[in-house]
Amino acid sequence: MAGSLVVAACRSHPVALAVVVSSAKTSAADLVVQTQVEGRGAVDWRRNAVFAAFGAGYLGGVQYFLYAKLMPRLFGRSDALPWRARAASVAAQVGFDQFLHVPFVFFPCFYVLKESMERERVDAATAGRGLARYRENAAADLAGQLAIFLPGAVVNFAVVPLWLRTPWAAGVSFVYTLHLSSRRGAAPD
Repeated sequence: MAGSLVVAACRSHPVALAVVVSSAKTSAADLVVQTQVEGRGAVDWRRNAVFAAFGAGYLGGVQYFLYAKLMPRLFGRSDALPWRARAASVAAQVGFDQFLHVPFVFFPCFYVLKESMERERVDAATAGRGLARYRENAAADLAGQLAIFLPGAVVNFAVVPLWLRTPWAAGVSFVYTLHLSSRRGAAPD
């Protein structure tokens, strides 16, 4: 009974679900890296705020719009298609997500937000520094991202209902966020 009420509430408020799950997941992954992997005595809360803000705004908000609204309009609702048509839709969505969205929108947004929060300023020079840092790290970041998200994206676009796509991606990305936080979380020297 309680489980069905939770599912009904989640289905009724998918954006709130996406924002809460994505923010909590991203913050938690960074906290795990800081305390368990890096062994920090004190948590860098500014760094954690970068991850929490990115989780809420981008992963929860932007990706909800992308995965549950835009992509079904562009490529059809794969969860409602017969298997042959579903395969083409899934391939198109995975290609769009992994080879256009991630390298040209997701990572640039992450690096600009991170640089802006670390420097406590939002201006063109700070954005330029963030984008320059992304260019330095792009090959390694994209390779790590594809290793985790390519299979996760196939499952997401093939069988996960629209209202659950962003939380599913958040679950898959917990592992990737551990990787990203450990490699890119600390402020550069």
